[in-house]
Amino acid sequence: ARNLRWKESSARRFLSLMTVVGLYLTIAGFLQYFFKVRFFLPGYLELNHEMDRATGSFANPVEYGAVMVVLLLLTLLQYARARDRMLRALLLTVSAAMTAGILLCKTRGVWVSFLVSMVLVARKDARIRKPLAIGLAGGIAGLLVAAPFLAQSDLFYRRVTESSSIYNRV
Repeated sequence: ARNLRWKESSARRFLSLMTVVGLYLTIAGFLQYFFKVRFFLPGYLELNHEMDRATGSFANPVEYGAVMVVLLLLTLLQYARARDRMLRALLLTVSAAMTAGILLCKTRGVWVSFLVSMVLVARKDARIRKPLAIGLAGGIAGLLVAAPFLAQSDLFYRRVTESSSIYNRV
């Protein structure tokens, strides 16, 4: 790829395409998680997990979450470079939806990589700090509202407290 000569317009078009792919994967993950729609999954994939975690069009929620984190970072890059207010609002909306898709994969490693990548982005790019701070405040507020429901959720409790799968990998 380094031998390719990218024009500014080609790079913008590529980044826009990656945002559209991220939006598609987000919609696929939402439909799969909330409505049990399996249309987006290739028929040859045999899933080894229950439909309690979003996988989008992947066989594994870890792959889905990792790809979503990368696509979210590319979308935030577009947000930082955009000048048009409507485009910036659209990119922030898509970024919020992608963040929800990342949370629906229910994978601790992806959540940690998401948080670390957001800290790195905020540290390196001053233009994105304010939207990330607003998103963090909104996320904390949402977590406080959802806390009573999450406390009663057996799946959430298992995902946060279970350590056997981590010990098996170490």
